[in-house]
Amino acid sequence: MNADQYLKEISARVHWKFSRQDADEIVNDYKALLTDAESRTDDFVSALGTPSEAVRHLEAPSGYRLWLAACILMLSCVALLFLNLHFSSQDRHLLAVLLVPGFITPIIWFWLTENGYRYHKPPSPAILALLSLMAAAVCLECLLFKSVGRSLSQQTAKLLYFLLQIAGGFSLFAGAAGVILAKLRDRRWRAVYTAAITTLAVSAFLCSILRSMSLDLSVASWWVPYLWRFVLIACAGTFATLFSLC
Repeated sequence: MNADQYLKEISARVHWKFSRQDADEIVNDYKALLTDAESRTDDFVSALGTPSEAVRHLEAPSGYRLWLAACILMLSCVALLFLNLHFSSQDRHLLAVLLVPGFITPIIWFWLTENGYRYHKPPSPAILALLSLMAAAVCLECLLFKSVGRSLSQQTAKLLYFLLQIAGGFSLFAGAAGVILAKLRDRRWRAVYTAAITTLAVSAFLCSILRSMSLDLSVASWWVPYLWRFVLIACAGTFATLFSLC
C-alpha cells in the first residue's frame, strides 16, 4: 500500500468514527507525516501499521455509539419504507412513523456534530443529479397516477406499479449511500437520503391507494381526500431536502 492509498483509507476510517473536525485534524497529521519523500516509501508506510490498526489505537470518541445508533435508525427507516412499498401496506399512518425520524435524525445529528463547519466547495454534481432523478421519478409517478381516473387499463396499472417498484429500489440504494457519504465525505449527501425517503413514501402512498378496496374511481373527485396527505409528504420532504443541502 503506497502513501496515497494509505491516506485515502485512513481518511475514510477516521471520518466514519470521529466528528468531521477531529477527523480532519487526524488526516492532516498523517498528511504532514507523509509529506517527505523519505516518509512516502513503502517500508515507512508499512511501519505505521494498517489503517485499521492505526484507527484502533485511537481512543474512540464518546459519541461514536450514538452515531451508530443514528445510522441504524436512518437505514432502518429507508429499508422499512421500501418493504412497505413492496408489500403494499394499507396502514398509511406507518409512513408518518417512519418519515418523522427519517427527516429529523440526519438534520439534528449533523447540526450537532458539524455546527459551524463550512464547506468551501459547492455540492457534488452527483448529489444534484440524484436529487433531479428522484424529483423526476415523483413527477412521473404523479402524472401516471392522475391518468388512473381516466384509464383503468391493465397496461396502465402495470406500468405505474413497475415504475413505483423501480423508483423504490433506486431510492433504497440512494438513501443508504446518502447516509454513508454524508458521514465520510460531505454532510450535504444527507439531502440524497431525505429525498430518497420522500420518494419511497410517495411511491408507497400511491401504491396503497391503488390497492385500496374502498377506492371508487367513478367519482370525479376521488383523489381529493388523498391530496392533503400527498402535499404534506411532498412539502415535508422538499423542506428537509433543501435544508439538508446547507
